Amino acid sequence: MSTPAIPHELLVYRDEDWLPKVQPSAVFPQLRARELQRQAQDAWGNQHAVWRAEFEALQREQRAEHDSKPCPICG
Repeated sequence: MSTPAIPHELLVYRDEDWLPKVQPSAVFPQLRARELQRQAQDAWGNQHAVWRAEFEALQREQRAEHDSKPCPICG
């Protein structure tokens, strides 16, 4: 079985991806946005049978690869 690629919005946190999903009533919108990303990461991990610790290891590996070259999404 091949290693699944983590979607960009779950691999790299960007305000523009997550802040629009935060309800206007949130007291700390940036904190809530990061929590939404973490919940989405957990849902993705559950869908791909990847525990949180495994997800974080996979994220570190794929993030290192991501950061080693220019990204068309991050700029």
